[in-house]
Amino acid sequence: MIRELKEQTKFTETEKEIADYVLRREDEIIPMSIREFSDACNASPTAVMRFCRKLGCDGFKDFKIKLLKELEKPAKPAMTDVNRPFYIGYSTQKIARTIYKLQEESMKECMEDLDIPSIEKAARILTNARVVFMYGYGDSLILARSFMNRLYKINKMCILATESSEEAGMSNNATEKDAAVFITYRGGNEKFSKCADTLKQQKCPVIVLSADFETPLTEKADISIRVKDKENSSDNIATFYSQAVFGYILNVLYSLIYSAMYTKNHSHKKKIDEYTKLK
Repeated sequence: MIRELKEQTKFTETEKEIADYVLRREDEIIPMSIREFSDACNASPTAVMRFCRKLGCDGFKDFKIKLLKELEKPAKPAMTDVNRPFYIGYSTQKIARTIYKLQEESMKECMEDLDIPSIEKAARILTNARVVFMYGYGDSLILARSFMNRLYKINKMCILATESSEEAGMSNNATEKDAAVFITYRGGNEKFSKCADTLKQQKCPVIVLSADFETPLTEKADISIRVKDKENSSDNIATFYSQAVFGYILNVLYSLIYSAMYTKNHSHKKKIDEYTKLK
């Protein structure tokens, strides 16, 4: 029942508010009467009864009995809801713990599912690339910029192909000596697919980070690095999950590129860091 309260897939707006109240105050509900409960969550007793029946309960009393049974079950570590990790009324401390837990769980799961051969192959391609062309929109563009910033510091030339919506033209400039990286949770759009066609004609290796492997873009990729599809773009608070897992994968790729020529890269980065301090 608690899972249904969190998912809220068939709830009206009023029922979502009732569910949110239950999730916030689950320990306080058991001694309440239906009138006290309906007043507390700003709903009518009739709305509360409809809510209880939608959850398969005979009424409010039956709802409380089933809720109590679930609360008394041995606690199992529950995965954090990546779409709605917190609710109205959470304290600052609880939100801070929840976001930490969400990121920790996301990266741990990503690490356990990581396709090591694909990661290693992608790192080799990027290490040897003359220029790395990056593709991403929105939050993915921010991740691409961050990855590029690190590569600049180890003398790796990068171009953000989607910066000025010139990705079609940029793709024509790529060669077999370069590499292209697409960061797109949903597998990109038609424009990305056309860019991949151009890159393939130019014999430029294509690397895709995505949660969706059934798109034209991912089918054209030389290397596809997949993450689990957990985000609901129509009902989430932010892209906490995709930012965490994509950021983790890009950090691993950067570390592998760095370690491939560790001494040379470390020396160049130190020089860049010193120059930056003088500005």
